[in-house]
Amino acid sequence: MLTNTEIGKRIRGFRQKRGITQAKLGQLLGYTSHVPVVNMESGKNTISVVELERVANILRVPLHYLIPGLSVGGQSNALSIALRANSVLTPEEQDEILRCYELKREQKQKAKESMLGGLNLMTVEGARGLARRHLRDLGVAKPPVDLNYALFHWDIDYDERNLGEKISGFLLRDGLLRLICVNSTDAPFRKRMTTAHELGHFHLDMTEFHCTIAFRKEDDSEEELAFQYAHELLMSSDWLRANKERWQENPIGIAHECQISPIACEMWAQKLGLALPIEPELRERHDKILSEWRQARDKFK
Repeated sequence: MLTNTEIGKRIRGFRQKRGITQAKLGQLLGYTSHVPVVNMESGKNTISVVELERVANILRVPLHYLIPGLSVGGQSNALSIALRANSVLTPEEQDEILRCYELKREQKQKAKESMLGGLNLMTVEGARGLARRHLRDLGVAKPPVDLNYALFHWDIDYDERNLGEKISGFLLRDGLLRLICVNSTDAPFRKRMTTAHELGHFHLDMTEFHCTIAFRKEDDSEEELAFQYAHELLMSSDWLRANKERWQENPIGIAHECQISPIACEMWAQKLGLALPIEPELRERHDKILSEWRQARDKFK
């Protein structure tokens, strides 16, 4: 049976990992001092499940991290302590409590979805619309987007590792950790696109636990939506349409302005249905510029 002291130790451990002081946690919980948090972590006070859930949300950890064994249909003596029960709860009593818990989680999930203003994130336009909304949230009117600020804004850790030739990067979110890791051997523009792509997965998949690995040339619906989000974030479709003539004249200049590769810019323009230059001379110049860029890129590799 998990004791109050053991639950308190878990709270203290996760609080320290998040870099939150007892005073700050107390403030976030609505206390006027840090004393209730001290009593909570020392095991002096018994904590209700409602209070534990509030703590878990603040520390961004799943509730069962604080009271292991808490799962639908499972048996957990920890619930007896958390609910101040006089004796160990029966499986039926636990199930009833957990049904209430799951109902509350479902209500929270629906509240999250309603905040998106009716956007269907399973569609291309929904993915693009979410990216446009995030650009407004970040205060970005035109490229380039500061991805470091975006990561900070959404409290996502960033790392670079040698992931080999097949993996561009990955996203890990488990309630405690939010991490985007990209391949350190990739070119800067590719790292930037991979980061935006994984941000797409982060925002488009609303589940609490998520891990995605971006394999090169992977092609499925989730990848396509993340592609749409990433390109809209880095090169807004409205902005590109407004600068269509500049893109036709100088594709590399426009791509560098957005800090993405000219090939990615070209792919995005095609996705948006923007016509390539019609005039033979302009079209020839456009293609020549991209061809020279490809040759330089290949030589670099």
